[in-house]
Amino acid sequence: MPVTPTYPGIYIEELPSNARTITAAPTSIAVFVGYTHPFKTKPENFNKAIQIFNFTEYEREFGGLYTSSVIRNDVAYAINEFFLNGGSVAYVVGLNAQYRDDNGAVIASGSVTLPNGISIIVPPSATIGAGLTGIVFTALEPTDQTSLQVTLRPSTSNSSADIVISYGSRVETYRGVTLDANDANFIEKRLGTIAEPISSLVTVAPASGDYELTFTAAN
Repeated sequence: MPVTPTYPGIYIEELPSNARTITAAPTSIAVFVGYTHPFKTKPENFNKAIQIFNFTEYEREFGGLYTSSVIRNDVAYAINEFFLNGGSVAYVVGLNAQYRDDNGAVIASGSVTLPNGISIIVPPSATIGAGLTGIVFTALEPTDQTSLQVTLRPSTSNSSADIVISYGSRVETYRGVTLDANDANFIEKRLGTIAEPISSLVTVAPASGDYELTFTAAN
């Protein structure tokens, strides 16, 4: 406190210390900003800093690794390397890229209608067999570099089929799939829908109207 001088001399005033305790803080937190998986990033995560503690959480929140010449995938691979090299905490700000076809039109993902018994390659955006009763398969991975192929193979009866989906080295097989909505093997229950995906490669939607689809062998 200030000293009130009463006579000539030397007065000493002790000032409070300016020293402050240093609070420990982590120094290994990384922040990644860039494009994340265009079809699997949770919509509510775009343009927001999301904290993650391992790559499994990144896959759940942002869809994991992907291959595309249209959308840069640096962030996914950088985060994977970060955790492989001992990183423990990161924040990710995912940017929502617009995936476009060859004509520049924005598309949500690749989709194709599959006619009876045909094995096809799913392009980024196309309709095959227009006017035929079938199933719409929507790709959940970019297909500008790696093709996604869907094959229907007849099962033991004409009312069911085996569905094989391949994307690079990844293959999914669903056996005994039907178009009976009351059956446990109904195609939407086995492969999932856009709202509730089960397959990691596609979602499906049976064509509207009455089902008259019989699975037959491909030519």
